[in-house]
Amino acid sequence: MMQRGGRPCGRQRPPAARSGAAPVAAPLLPPRRRPRLCAAARADEAAAGIQQQEQQQQQQQEASQQGSAGAAAASTAPSRRSLLGAGAAATAAGAGLLVAPGSAGAVQTVVLRDGTAVEAYEHGMSLSIVALRGSVPTQWVLDFRQGLGRYAGFELGQRGQLQEIFNELGDPKAKRSAGAADVVTLGDAWLGPAAAKGLIQPIPSAETYRWWRRLPRRWQQLVRRGPDGRPSDCGAVWGCPYRWGGTLIAYRKDSLLRRGGRPIRDWSDLLQPQLRGKIAFSESSREFVGIALKTLSSEARDAGRGGARGASEAAAAAAAAALGFNATPAALAAAGVTRAAARARTRELLAQARAFSDRDHVRTLMAGDTLAVVGTSEDLVPLAERTPSLELVAPASGTALWADVWCVPAAASGGHLKVGPSPLLPAWLEFGVLPARAAALGSLRTGATPLLLPSPPPPPHQPRARRASADGDASARRRGPLGWLRSLRGGGGRSGGGGGGDGQCHEPPAPAPAPQLPPPSPDDALLAGPRGYLPSDPVLLRSEFLLPLSDEQRELYAWMLGRDGPKGA
Repeated sequence: MMQRGGRPCGRQRPPAARSGAAPVAAPLLPPRRRPRLCAAARADEAAAGIQQQEQQQQQQQEASQQGSAGAAAASTAPSRRSLLGAGAAATAAGAGLLVAPGSAGAVQTVVLRDGTAVEAYEHGMSLSIVALRGSVPTQWVLDFRQGLGRYAGFELGQRGQLQEIFNELGDPKAKRSAGAADVVTLGDAWLGPAAAKGLIQPIPSAETYRWWRRLPRRWQQLVRRGPDGRPSDCGAVWGCPYRWGGTLIAYRKDSLLRRGGRPIRDWSDLLQPQLRGKIAFSESSREFVGIALKTLSSEARDAGRGGARGASEAAAAAAAAALGFNATPAALAAAGVTRAAARARTRELLAQARAFSDRDHVRTLMAGDTLAVVGTSEDLVPLAERTPSLELVAPASGTALWADVWCVPAAASGGHLKVGPSPLLPAWLEFGVLPARAAALGSLRTGATPLLLPSPPPPPHQPRARRASADGDASARRRGPLGWLRSLRGGGGRSGGGGGGDGQCHEPPAPAPAPQLPPPSPDDALLAGPRGYLPSDPVLLRSEFLLPLSDEQRELYAWMLGRDGPKGA
């Protein structure tokens, strides 16, 4: 091709080449759209191709001299898709490693199509889970396995009782023991003893993951424990909750009204004479003592409204709210309840009982031996669904809550070099608290998602540890996105669960005052199917988890029961 005047066409270089950069080869276009080149341009193209081949050969020889197996023999550089198909993952320099070098072993150095030499890491990941039977929705398992595809393994074992999992944690070398799994199910009541005995370990870098930030503050306080297993604001994160339930009351309303009784709306209604010897309780004496204390709280609240004992109404309401399933001797004294009165109330409630059983309490109600039963939501919600004559109640003054929590065994060996939990653990923990998964656990029939449990309003003052953490996050954001990312891995000022900073944690100088809630309403107690048998928010805000007992609490509860020590605490 000739221009006007017989002058040959000049070589058209891209702007990058004019500025002194390396020459760029012509793009591979469809044949019909590829431009025609003159003889001089075709010669330059061929020379550029030969030069590029020589550069690739030189790079391959250097990689071979450095001991990179297989790099010199690769005549055609593999693509990222082929690397993934072979079970490896690699990225170019500056884009960040998909798999960190510390968590896998380098198997080979590969030259990509753009000439960049990267190290390919092989990571045979798998996740081993031991859960309480029936606590994990089947759809969760199917979706998680589908998301993993064929690049990772997934194993789910199930046990019928939490006691079995707890016992296996103490014997991790047994065949198919839960102690050798990456993550197991424990109840919130088992969390403290397992942490104190060293059967489980804190979740690595828990505070840096999204699932932790999704949890309401109430849940974060529950799973953060000290070395003794008791809740602590400075403790490590020992678990991730994924479902919860509570203690409910189911009773035959028609039979109770025919006897001249009144509808049950709160714990104090269990003391009416028409129910004497007609109530079935669970075997937990700890819960039984808590119910007796809750009946005293309603009386203390009513007495405060009348100005009894010279206390103001607000102070009486706060003192009454402290009388519950975790009441201390100091709380009894603040409410004006003596130890003798607490023991007498326990005896009075004991006279109302017909049976104490975790298996036969529902049968006694269906057989007509009892008029009311106190049990877990897992047992009573299905019973109320198939028995229209029963009325299901969550006591208006609050009830006892329970939770199932994911914990990491102390002997977990699914990580790199068989140390620590599997790298897939954060993905599984986040999978259970995603809002998209809330529909699978939207009712108390099989347990509700943690996202459905409301948290009380925050205290009026902010502890120093939390204020320092908030200030550190704000300054990190001012330093830009990379500073904020580093603060997630190293900030927080707490000693466990991925915290860093100065390594110190300061407890608040005084406990935060309990939030003032409106008086309980009897209408809040009723449970209905359209709401998924979920208690109302006012009831849930007054409800409590059973926390580990102190020595003085244990002595008080044992004295109230009239024996050396409580069973089932």
